[in-house]
Amino acid sequence: LREALVHPPRAIPYSDLVKAVDDGAVTRADFRPDEIDVVLRGDDVKPKEDVVVRRVPNVDEHELVAAMTKKGVEVTGVPEHTSIW
Repeated sequence: LREALVHPPRAIPYSDLVKAVDDGAVTRADFRPDEIDVVLRGDDVKPKEDVVVRRVPNVDEHELVAAMTKKGVEVTGVPEHTSIW
């Protein structure tokens, strides 16, 4: 029941994520096989916000991860689960 009351994270474009990282507005990023779960920094005007970004196929994300690390973003990842069948 509690989960039904929680709103799903807002989806933002990949380009908005890149800008948010450049602006220092990202505190955490959790890389998943198809998306990136992101926490945007809050301030006096707005609270922190959870957002989700669809990953772009065939895009090298090394520069994005390096920029996140440089800005102090906590970066984690979840491996893709593969079936043994």
